[in-house]
Parts: sequence; C-alpha cells; structure tokens
Amino acid sequence: MAGTVTGNTLLFNIHSLVSIKAEGLVPEADKLLLRHFRLFPDKDGLQGSKADILISQLRHKDMPCLQRRNARDPSAFQVSKHNGDFFIVFGSIKKPDILIKLSEKIELFYTPKKGCAWRIFDCLVLCIQLALQKKGGMLFHGSVMNQADKAVLLIGPGGIGKSILVLNMLKEGWNYLSEDKFILFDGKAYIFRDYIPLTDYHFDIFPWLYGMMSGL
Repeated sequence: MAGTVTGNTLLFNIHSLVSIKAEGLVPEADKLLLRHFRLFPDKDGLQGSKADILISQLRHKDMPCLQRRNARDPSAFQVSKHNGDFFIVFGSIKKPDILIKLSEKIELFYTPKKGCAWRIFDCLVLCIQLALQKKGGMLFHGSVMNQADKAVLLIGPGGIGKSILVLNMLKEGWNYLSEDKFILFDGKAYIFRDYIPLTDYHFDIFPWLYGMMSGL
C-alpha cells in the first residue's frame, strides 16, 4: 500500500558535494531512490547528521497558508511563507503532496499516497539543484563525453537528439561520463546517471546497437 512506510534510513553522498538523508519513505520510493542513486551510497553514514537535504513524511497538521487552492495541474506549485520560512508547495487542496522547506538544510516533506514515489524523486532532483547552487555548482540537463584531455558537454531540452549524438560519439571511441543529467562544479563535470535509456527508435537508426547488446 502507498500509505505504508518503511523503517529504513537512506543515506546518499553525491561526489561529496550534496548529501541526502531520507527516513520513513513508502516502499516504492525506497526502491526508486536506491535504484537511481545507486552510484552514491553513503556506506559509512558519516554525512547523515549534516545532510544537505532531509526527506521525511509530512506530519504538519495545521498549515492553512500552505494548502493549495488548485490541484488540477500536478506540475503546478506555489511559493509560500509560513512562520518566517519559505516553502515550495506542490499538490493537493487539503494537504500538500510535496512541501520543500528552504532553509540552511533543504527539507522535503511528502504525503504518502498512490504514485508519490516519482513525485518524491522529481522534487529531490530539484532539491539537489538548489543545494548545488548554494555551493556554486549546477545540475544540468545534458550529457558529457570525454576523450584524452578533451570533453564535450551536450546541453538542451529533451527530444532534440542528445542521446543520438552520445551514441555516435561512443561508436567513434569517445568515453561516457554522464547522460541525461550531469553536475558541473568548480570547472569539473561529474557523473549523475550511469546509463543511457534506449528505445526502439534508437535501434532502428543504429542497427549496430544490437551487436553491442548481444555482447553484454
């Protein structure tokens, strides 16, 4: 059930730039975060007490100024001020689906409900962007390839063909660094995702991909 929460505490440390502590997630969100952030386990738990981002279930019962008036658009949000703190509010009329508290530590609160796992994930990516910006870094929507002392950064909205360029460059001997998203900090690019999503379209225009897949 979406309303059931686990007793797990998840700790992630992204290149020692952003640390995350998540507690009391629904099982679906547990699995989703473990899958998508598998590159960044904080195995020793050294960053848990000073995490940049905290995730937990929303337990605030009386926040009338944080109740959205229009929940028809799931991507809609509003910025509200409550008791001196600023919040980004996503979701429903009676209780926010997601509440992001903007403070020294960024806190993400969620309401357990069906389908909330992907909402938590998407809003966590936003929180990572905000945490990086506070430190002078950025999370980009794009890809990075490198070869010897050269690097190519491909940046732009979805659907413009970045993955096609990445696949072409891989065939030409370039090395994969990150696809879909990457971190830029202090003049260096860092991996954020270690795989390239492929569809039938990619196999149609690049038949040689079948050979690569059969060799795995």
